[in-house]
Amino acid sequence: MGKKNLTVGLVSDAKSDDRWITLPDQTYMVGSALAVPILRHDTLFGIIILMHSLPSQFSQTTVNIVQQAADQMALAIENAMLFRKLKQSKISLEKAKHSIEKYSRALNDELEQGKKIQKNFLPHNLPKVTNCEISSYFHPALHLSGDFYDIFELPENHIGFVLGDVSGKGVGAALFMALTRSFVRILSGASLVEDNLNSCTDNHGNFSPEHALQAVFLTNEYLAEQHCEHGMFVTLFFGIINQSTGQVYYINGGHEPVLCIEKNIIKQSLKATGPVLGPVQGAVYEIKTIQMHTGDLLFGFTDGVAEARSEIRDFYTRARLENIIKNSFYDSSETLLETIKSDLFAFVGNAYQSDDITMLAIKWYS
Repeated sequence: MGKKNLTVGLVSDAKSDDRWITLPDQTYMVGSALAVPILRHDTLFGIIILMHSLPSQFSQTTVNIVQQAADQMALAIENAMLFRKLKQSKISLEKAKHSIEKYSRALNDELEQGKKIQKNFLPHNLPKVTNCEISSYFHPALHLSGDFYDIFELPENHIGFVLGDVSGKGVGAALFMALTRSFVRILSGASLVEDNLNSCTDNHGNFSPEHALQAVFLTNEYLAEQHCEHGMFVTLFFGIINQSTGQVYYINGGHEPVLCIEKNIIKQSLKATGPVLGPVQGAVYEIKTIQMHTGDLLFGFTDGVAEARSEIRDFYTRARLENIIKNSFYDSSETLLETIKSDLFAFVGNAYQSDDITMLAIKWYS
């Protein structure tokens, strides 16, 4: 089936639109509906269908956002299909040892392709944000990672930033990461702007930090209902910066505390305001706020930093991390990350990297 033959279905008024059929025993009355295909190249994986009891509930902006969500889901599904082929290739290796070199190249190619697909879920370029300087560092332990970070626009001059860490590593963690990242973005009202897509930015709607709280709650509800049997979970820090005032709202779902640094002093530690996402439905999350001042730095990281091990199996530790922050010179977010990264990898040496490493730093200038 060609992509050109599939279109988005937008029914503004189900009562007057001949395309919508209300069944006799249908219990839910539909006023408006939206159907978007989950499509990758010429393959249809499924259809996202949204329905509302009132007419005219889905705008073109909604269509654009759901279309981009469908595109990201298609990428994740394609990734899973690639790794199914990977498993099949491994079985073939055991049956045909004489072809091991040939199949090894094929496996590495698929891993690299999976790695490239996953990178599409991370920001290609960090956005330029008013009054802020943002820097990041991402180093997976394997080809595929369960760590992720994101920066995106929100309405009314707000910027959202996310740090997450999925339990485990490899293919399953990468797919779980992609799902969580997409849900948080979409449900928080983010503007999704990719290099190869048209902008659907809409920063003129009403925005409330409660939207972020609702996004985290609904993401947890979905993960707990649909994926709890897999035993996976994700720690998540979701922050929102008002670019005009420097006020920061945040929700910490069981993630490592984000540090608020004033010069070389850690003046606040933004600890958990709720549990990790995924294990339990109905989890309660709280949104808190801090005020950033000129020169303040927010520094977030995943546990792969503090739990990195040296060649003699010693842990790097959070205490050493905080000591570096207190006793080093850094005049920018990039300098801070470079300082920590240099000390971290000098400590690790040639030891095997057991966990993904992700860091994010934001400096406030106003």
